[in-house]
Amino acid sequence: MENNLEILKELLETGVITQEEYDAKIKQLTALEKKTEVTDRPLHGTIDYDELKKLEELKREGIVDQVEFSKIATQLCGITLDQDNSETSSPERSIGGWLKRNVIALIAIVALLGALGFMGSKLNAIQTENATLKSDLESAKHNERYNYNQYLKAKKSQDAVKDFYLDNAVITSEHDNYYHRYRCSRLDSVDSFWIYNSEAAKGKGYTKCPTCFGVDENTYIDQRF
Repeated sequence: MENNLEILKELLETGVITQEEYDAKIKQLTALEKKTEVTDRPLHGTIDYDELKKLEELKREGIVDQVEFSKIATQLCGITLDQDNSETSSPERSIGGWLKRNVIALIAIVALLGALGFMGSKLNAIQTENATLKSDLESAKHNERYNYNQYLKAKKSQDAVKDFYLDNAVITSEHDNYYHRYRCSRLDSVDSFWIYNSEAAKGKGYTKCPTCFGVDENTYIDQRF
């Protein structure tokens, strides 16, 4: 607007247009600016999307019917039905005019509600998947604890058997006059042997093997097991 006024003023000063033509152009520009301001004015207020989402949930749960839903949704979107004399005389014309004026807003509402429904289904799917993953994780943890406890029981049992044999059983062979501990290296190549308790082996004239009895029991376990 300001640029146009400057151009008109310059044309007037240079004598290209007369004062009457200048005044007429000023009136045209002023009227055009006012019309543009009216046309550019927004049709609707701010849409409360949270309230629309709640309304959609109420409809899905059957708390409100379709008529109530449509009425409240149009109010939330700032849509009003203008009832002038030409339209109130005929319900069909009134509804038709309302639809024409608000078709874009209705399309936006339908798209929004569709998006909300899609997001709701996605959220339900994610929640279901999370619940399944949580259940699988708890099951895996339970199995892990069970397997570990079984391992501890088996290890404890094996350790008890090993300690019993190391404390009470000795092995002899015909290759020497010693009695040996289980897994003594001197027995690696022996095919036949006899197992006694240490007192019985001593009674038969056997003595301790210097190899396997030359170290304490814990050191021997670390070396041979």
